[in-house]
Parts: sequence; C-alpha cells; structure tokens
Amino acid sequence: MKRFLSLRKTVGVLAGVGMTALIGGALVSANGAVGGDVSVQPCDPSVQSDCVTVHSPAIYSWVKDQGSAQTDVVGGTFHPVITSTNVPNGFYKVEANGVLDIPAVDPIDDAATVTSQSWACTLFVSTAEGTTAQDQWEMEASGLFDTSFFLKTAANINSSDGFGHFSVSCVNNDLGVWSSASLKIIAVSAGSMIQQAGI
Repeated sequence: MKRFLSLRKTVGVLAGVGMTALIGGALVSANGAVGGDVSVQPCDPSVQSDCVTVHSPAIYSWVKDQGSAQTDVVGGTFHPVITSTNVPNGFYKVEANGVLDIPAVDPIDDAATVTSQSWACTLFVSTAEGTTAQDQWEMEASGLFDTSFFLKTAANINSSDGFGHFSVSCVNNDLGVWSSASLKIIAVSAGSMIQQAGI
C-alpha cells in the first residue's frame, strides 16, 4: 500500500513538472522571452527557430582612489570629486559613493571633542544640452569628522552628440580642509526600466 501511494505521488510530481515545462516552453516559443530577459542555454538561431535572446547589461565603472584636497568655509561651494566620461546615450541605473575626510583631525575623531560637520553631495547628469542634478545627499556628522556618501538615480542620457557623463560634487559647510577617497561611479545599462514620478 505504501509503495502504491509513493508511486502515485511520484507520477503526480512528474506530471506537474512536465506540464510546467510544457507551458514554459510554449510561452518562450510564442513570445521569444518570458517577462523580458531570461537566462537560458545559448542556441544557434539558424538551426533553432525559437531561440531566446539573452541580453547582458553593459556596466560602466569609474574609480578614483584619492581626490584632490579642498578648503571650505561656512557656506562653501561644491567641488567636483569624481566624473565619468563618454557614457553612450541610453537609460541607466547609476550609483556613486565615496569617503569624505578631514585628515588633519583624524587623531581626535571622538564624540567628546569634535563639533558637528555638515557635508553634502550632489549627483549630476550632463549632456550636450546641459547639466541637471539627479540625487542629493546630506550628513550631519555629529561625532566624527569623516563620513561616506551614497547617491543613486535612474538617468536617461539622450545627448545630441551621442554621449554624456555623470559627476559628483561635494561640500563641507563648516570650516575645514578636506579630501575624498575611494570614489566610484557605476552605471548599469537598463533599457527596460521605466522611470515614474512618485505619488
């Protein structure tokens, strides 16, 4: 009796798997892809008519280990810390991050002795037609002079010359000589993303 139930359960599972595979195969054959890009074994379209197109997104990465030294006073101006170059027209998911540091006071990074520092950074997207701010970040570092920024956006580059660039500018709104390090901008091609306003 147990063997019969076990056999029946196995047949039921196999039938379910077979039906899922059959439905999945029909969807791929009819539409070319299920839900956009899918991960499949590569095939030769000249031999097999229902090959699925697999897109590998282009990833652009810019790294700057050490930025130049800056000096700001109260109400200081923003300074560029890292800039990408020659990004082809397209729609991208963009992330940028880095470390902001006041090296002269590193030995006394202590909540008991350090006054607050007001940092801010902005991520810009530039084309031949102009530059727009896409994301902003601000940090009140109440116990430490040093901090890290993180910015991200979905950005469409549609420049008349075919290329644009991303850049990050930062400021220390309190008196200080500061520098930046471990700076990165990563842009991932994301043509299937849709940008919508929040409600």
